[in-house]
Amino acid sequence: MEKVYSYDPTPGELSISEQDYILGAQGNVWTEYILDSEKVEYMALPRMCALAEVVWSPAEIRDYERFVYRMGAHYPRLDALKVNYRIPPPVVKETSYVFLREQDLVFHKSMDEAEIRYTTDGSEPDENSKVYNDTLVFSNDVMVKAKTVMKSGQSSATLTIKLDKQAPEPGLDLNTPVQGISYSLHRGSFKTTKELDDIEADSRGEMQEFAVLKDMGVEAYGLKMSGHINIEKNGVYRFFTRSDDGSVLKIDGNIIVDNDGWHAPRQKSGAVALGEGWHNFELSFIQAGGGQMLEVLWSGPDFEKQEIPKEKLASMRTMLPMMPVR
Repeated sequence: MEKVYSYDPTPGELSISEQDYILGAQGNVWTEYILDSEKVEYMALPRMCALAEVVWSPAEIRDYERFVYRMGAHYPRLDALKVNYRIPPPVVKETSYVFLREQDLVFHKSMDEAEIRYTTDGSEPDENSKVYNDTLVFSNDVMVKAKTVMKSGQSSATLTIKLDKQAPEPGLDLNTPVQGISYSLHRGSFKTTKELDDIEADSRGEMQEFAVLKDMGVEAYGLKMSGHINIEKNGVYRFFTRSDDGSVLKIDGNIIVDNDGWHAPRQKSGAVALGEGWHNFELSFIQAGGGQMLEVLWSGPDFEKQEIPKEKLASMRTMLPMMPVR
């Protein structure tokens, strides 16, 4: 349902005049391996509701978490019609958290009359598991699993949330930061960004911000963008990539956002504890043809989700760091 809700029927690659030709959208269920109508209902609903909101609502007011909450009014109608719909799992803000000391975990019911049952030992939740009633607080690494459980005993698929306690990774003190991003261009069609690691670059250069190559006449290609990012305060930072096609962001050699593969515009995020100073980053991007886009955002201890300011980025032309910031 979330993937359907993220669909954009009028992507940014189209001009305003071109977008006027988009009159609507439709969803298909391929039934080669579906044997009965009940399975068709399960595959279509409530995703059909998500598509309806996408094509009827302006993009700027759409919010998936609020949509899931409002769907609570529609499930009784589907019950009355005896529709075999998919039961959605509980709603959480994120499915992975990084924290320094303690982390709150809040669940929201996807259906008002259902219960949320959860475990913290890695086991699958069932009718004997704890019932969620209030905010959970954790001070150590833990994997939480939760399900929506109906009065009838029917339940949703399991939702898994990973909570990871980290110490901030120390940053580096760069001698003379040079603003920008270094990149290498790899021509060809790639299914994943990992394929870029095994081939030589066709060209290299510098850019001032994260971007795709829309005006270079290259239909299918891969980009590897690298440099350093400046962290002014110890804390947990969340990074977001929204891309078409795949993107993978590494900080200090660790994968933070895995948004790889061929897909329509899709956003994914990941968090990491970072210390004051400069940190290495590498962003890999692949474009297989058709529409293309790339956005890189972040949020931190003192600011909400936003674009990364250009002055926070230094290219690989920067002189090598001498020592970690203490």
